[in-house]
Amino acid sequence: MRVEHYQGDVIRRIVAAIATDRIVCSRIASQWRTGGLFDCNWANLVAGWCINFFRKYGDVPGLRLRELFIDWASKSNPPRELAENVEAFIAGLKPESFASTYILDLAGRYFNRVRVRSAIEEAEAFLEQDNPDSARQVLISIDKLELGQGALVKPAEDFTVWQEAFDDEQQKPLLRYPGILDDFFRGAMVRDNLISFMAPDKSGKTMWLIDAAFRAIRNRRKVAYFECGDLGQRGVLIRIGCRAARKPRWPGTYQYPIGFSEDGQVLTKSITFDEGLDDVEAYESYRDICRGADLLRLSCYPNSTLSVRMASEMLHDWEREGWVADVVIFDYADIMAPPYGTQDTLEQIDVLWKELRRLSQEFHCLVLTATQASAEAYRASVLKRYHFSGRKTKLAHVNGMIGLNVSDENRAKNVTQLNWIVRREDRYDERYLVTVAGCWAIANPCIRVLGPENRKAQQG
Repeated sequence: MRVEHYQGDVIRRIVAAIATDRIVCSRIASQWRTGGLFDCNWANLVAGWCINFFRKYGDVPGLRLRELFIDWASKSNPPRELAENVEAFIAGLKPESFASTYILDLAGRYFNRVRVRSAIEEAEAFLEQDNPDSARQVLISIDKLELGQGALVKPAEDFTVWQEAFDDEQQKPLLRYPGILDDFFRGAMVRDNLISFMAPDKSGKTMWLIDAAFRAIRNRRKVAYFECGDLGQRGVLIRIGCRAARKPRWPGTYQYPIGFSEDGQVLTKSITFDEGLDDVEAYESYRDICRGADLLRLSCYPNSTLSVRMASEMLHDWEREGWVADVVIFDYADIMAPPYGTQDTLEQIDVLWKELRRLSQEFHCLVLTATQASAEAYRASVLKRYHFSGRKTKLAHVNGMIGLNVSDENRAKNVTQLNWIVRREDRYDERYLVTVAGCWAIANPCIRVLGPENRKAQQG
């Protein structure tokens, strides 16, 4: 059955994390009981080895798990089926690519389900003995196991929470940018963050979102891309195909950036394509980039029909298949359906951005979106925090808002200047601009980068 297959995948994922992730192992070790927490013999056996190893050596066994298996098998003469299950698991063991916090949430839900099911079975046994008082006592005594979000933390007693807070691996970027633009984004394109681009219309917001999706895929990350009614499935796929093939949709001569002059002007060369991109080349080029893996899931909706709740339900459905998004992109927030139960327009904006932030925390993923700037932004040389449209609380809910500054002159040259409008966890200066030049015909807005402190162009 599909449910049983999903349960098996969840068990293997949790045990693999216990064997390879120090944070997961230490947190579960603090709750471990004699006999284990799984409803699966081989899982309790292997997890128990890992936890004992951690308690003795302060580390996870990882691939050393095979040595523990060999030692156990040589001493205990185990049942054949149990030994085969353990050996098969160890043979396929590899470090989990999911965030520790996600695995802990998953483990918490699974272990609590096991506890509740066990208690129900025990209560039913008492009822069959005509002992309802004992059955009731069993049910009301169920305690909840807290591992992930909402778990109690005692900083004076638990050093592992400090290790987790200072573990840079948990804050590795999910996508990378060329040159000093990578420094500009440092610490932003990570799990649990909500990041948005802000610009007037026709300034490249969708192009930057597609660029982010492509960079994440190229970095072997899973991307859920929700097209909310601005571009449509055809438009998204054509741009991704152009980016993968590095070829425009139509034949012609296009300007490709090769650098910047000393005074900061973009330098280009003309490239002529005798043929445009077709469906076969686009498909094959994309498969080369993703290596045939299911890394991108695209879901397109008419304007004002997709809500955050609907997207969350889809992400949960995919999670049950074993497909967990690292990056979730909404193109774009302003044209999503209003949250259920809200009437006032400003309240709708506030609640929607809260829901986007919650989604990034619930799924421990990076959420990227975009929003329109105000009418006043058309006359601004640099976007600032007062150029928001709708309600300014959206600036409070994001971890960062990035301005896409595009003058009429630069728009014709495919040049964008980026600045931080707000940023939560790092110092920033609204006046600090990073200039990038791209070729939108091949859906790449960032090929060359020029920063204010480094006049030498850097290739992306």
